[in-house]
Formats: sequence, structure tokens, C-alpha cells
Amino acid sequence: MARVLYFDCFAGASGDMVLGALLDAGLPLAALEQALGALMLPGTRLSAEKVLRAGVSATKFRLLEEGHGSPGAGPAHSHSHGDDHGHSHPHDHDAEPSHGHGHAHEGAGSRAHAHRSVAEINRLIEGSSLSATAKARTIELFARLAAAEAAIHRMPIEEVHLHEVGELDSIVDVAGAVFGLEWFGIDRFVASPLNVGGGMVRSAHGVFPVPAPATLGLLTGVPVYSSGVQMETVTPTGALLVAGHATEYGAFPAIAVERVGYGAGDRDLPGSPNVLRVVIGDDEAQGPVERVVVMECEIDDMNPQIFG
Repeated sequence: MARVLYFDCFAGASGDMVLGALLDAGLPLAALEQALGALMLPGTRLSAEKVLRAGVSATKFRLLEEGHGSPGAGPAHSHSHGDDHGHSHPHDHDAEPSHGHGHAHEGAGSRAHAHRSVAEINRLIEGSSLSATAKARTIELFARLAAAEAAIHRMPIEEVHLHEVGELDSIVDVAGAVFGLEWFGIDRFVASPLNVGGGMVRSAHGVFPVPAPATLGLLTGVPVYSSGVQMETVTPTGALLVAGHATEYGAFPAIAVERVGYGAGDRDLPGSPNVLRVVIGDDEAQGPVERVVVMECEIDDMNPQIFG
């Protein structure tokens, strides 16, 4: 019997949507805060707010800086679906046609918005209170992201500096999601094909097609499609978490559903819920199955007295 988690990515995926869905499914916020430990800088806190997306209740996860607002007041610093691009994709949030940001970057000195090398990110992860397994898994995921960025820019991995994905909120998304998946004791990960959206996304280096290069690099071998919506629906951290865990893609697996969680994107889109759904259950939905093995063979030219 295996514990199964299904990523239902009909509206795409981002790091904060994955973590929001896990919190919505029952991951305790206090346990998440404790696990992140020293990774959380002084003056920052986690927020998990219940919201509606096209009439569907979901959890909106944010990392907040104290003194910069609250969830109900539109925090000046909060991580939103679509604003976690990597080294080559810092967004212009006013022009970026993604999932509704309302997120303004702080000044260059903001601790939560510092741009970090992979080595610096690894030191932050090692300083957290995650288990040794979760630390190793998170470091592995960021190494995968750095490799994708290095390939795009044709540079050594050790020279890659992650911009928006190197910010604290994106690191919290990835490390927190790894902890949450460990907390639920998941043995098998299955995902639907990912809806990647469409259109263009603006970066400091120009305008790029959606999905952005880093995202597409992380989705190699993963089934994707576009519903035609003209916005970025899969971000680098979303691609990293889904593709980094799922070993199977397709329709709902045969499971006995135990928990369902909805993680909200920032924008409330008309007609379709802007959420990532996770479904958790046991893969033996029909109960124990009795197996019968029949062994057959043909024997020629043997003395019948020996058959016994």
C-alpha cells in the first residue's frame, strides 16, 4: 500500500500554489514555521489566508515582511503566482500578464529580495530545521534549477546567481513544499499535464515567450499544453516542484481519496478557478486484491511413474 499525491495542474503551478495546496490539505502552519527554522529571517512571517477563486475556496500562501502590510491590506511584500522567475527573468510586475501580482519589490537592500548564488541558498537551507533528507532534497532541486539557468546562459553553474528564484520567498516555497510532502509521507507522485499558459513575459533582458526559458528547461520530458489563456501559469518553482517529484503523468490514479487541498494563485479569474489542486490518498482504492498464480508446462517422453 502506497501513499499517493496527485498534482492537478489544470491552472498551472507555482511554488506558493503548491505550498498553499498542502496547507489547505492539512499541513499545520506552525509545523511549517518550525521546520523552516533559521531560514526565516527576523521580521518575516508566514501567512495562509482563505480566499475564493471563481467560487472555489483555496489557501493563499505568502511570506510577509513585518511592517509591510497584511494579507487583507495587500502586502507590499508577498510571493505571488508568476513572480518567481530565475536569473534571466525578473518581472516588470506592472506589465507582466501573469496571475495578478499586486506585488511591488522592495529596494535593493530588502533582505527577503536579496539575489543569491546557489552556494548561498544551500547555506540557508543547511541552517533550517528541516530533516537531513528534506535538506538534501531541497538542495538537489535548486541544483536542478541552477543547471537549467546555466544551460540557458552558457555559463558554469557556480557562476549562476538566481535573482527572483533566489529571493527568500521562493526559497521558502521550495523548502516548505519539500517539508510538506515529507510530512504527508508521500510514496508516489502523479501529475496531470501542465497548463503552461501563453503570451509573453517581460524581463530585464527583454520580452520572452511563455513558458519562459528556465521553466521550459525544467519541463523537459513533461507533458504540457496551453488552454489559450494569455498569461504565465507555470513558474520556475512550480515546474521545479512538480517535475522534480512526479514520476507519472496522466489522469487521476485509482486511489481512495483522503485529503484534497487547493492552493490559490493571486488573481481571481472569471470562469475557471485559478488554483492548483492536490489529492492525497491510498493507491489500493478497491481494498486488498487476492492473487492466484497458475504454473503450467508440457512434459514429453517421461515415465508416468515419475510425474508425482
